Amino acid sequence: MNKKHKDGAEKQRHLFYLKGKMMKKTTITISFDDEKLSATRRYMSKKNTNFDEELAKFAQKLFEKYVPANVQEYIAERENDEKSVTVQKRYKEM
Repeated sequence: MNKKHKDGAEKQRHLFYLKGKMMKKTTITISFDDEKLSATRRYMSKKNTNFDEELAKFAQKLFEKYVPANVQEYIAERENDEKSVTVQKRYKEM
């Protein structure tokens, strides 16, 4: 996991299925002090908090803060359209 990256971060594309819908997810790898990360995870677990979940929430907040509202709306509409297609396919299969 300790790879050297040109810009310090590496993105890997993955496909995940969520509620019958295929969603494209990206894994982001960053460099962070190992001892600090270990301590953070340790103390978060004592408060029943998951590091990865908190990081994902923070990334969502960054998205909401920096991405213009019209772009956020467009992305939400695309997600809703994909959900509708999935529901329609399931209904036809019945």
